[in-house]
Amino acid sequence: MNPPTHAGPAGDRGYSPLFSFDGKVVYNGPQIANRTGLHGKVLSIDVRRHRVALRLTSEFYLGHNVHYLSTDASVTQIAALENAIYAPNLGTAPQAGSDDPSLSAREAIIPIVNGPRGVNNPQRQGLQSAVAGEGDPLNIIREEPECSDLAVPANCSALQYSPLWDVHPVAWTQAAIDAGQRTRLTSHQDVESLFNQGLLVNAAPDGPSNADPEIRGLRAAGVVVDCPPMIVDPA
Repeated sequence: MNPPTHAGPAGDRGYSPLFSFDGKVVYNGPQIANRTGLHGKVLSIDVRRHRVALRLTSEFYLGHNVHYLSTDASVTQIAALENAIYAPNLGTAPQAGSDDPSLSAREAIIPIVNGPRGVNNPQRQGLQSAVAGEGDPLNIIREEPECSDLAVPANCSALQYSPLWDVHPVAWTQAAIDAGQRTRLTSHQDVESLFNQGLLVNAAPDGPSNADPEIRGLRAAGVVVDCPPMIVDPA
């Protein structure tokens, strides 16, 4: 892990957290320690006992608090923000702007660029807030790995889920901010509703548009972040 152009660890030319033994099953196995040092999310490590404590990042899914393990990102600025490994090879995973499981290994994650600010503000959220050191950006994910009814596979979000998140950033309009309509968002459904009302706009306006009916029209920024959800808080 060499950091020539990135504030944290950077993978070498061949690095990817994804690997396969047979070309069919793909495993997600990020490096968290090697001879060059430790991953930025490592809080403590016991190599002899094969135990490690890792810092999680908070986010939202359908109004629930979710905590994910952010390990790698395909763009150096996002890797720095996430305190993750810069792994540009992740950017070759298909397919930007699509969560169709027959075509794509990605699923949408929605950062709010300019959400409410303030460390003690209960509505705080957003990339600008995170960059200012106020806390996690509190992104919104489109799916989680769950299956409410094993007898009805179509109801299983696990069939749609991927830990490779396709960044679809949005921003509040100045008109919405001036009208006092800017609040913390916790669901992709709320994002889509506000987007259709014109209160939120794409922060990557030139990216490919997503055809998913629940986030239709949101555009991908061409950034992939490897961050599997680990814990969903009780309702």
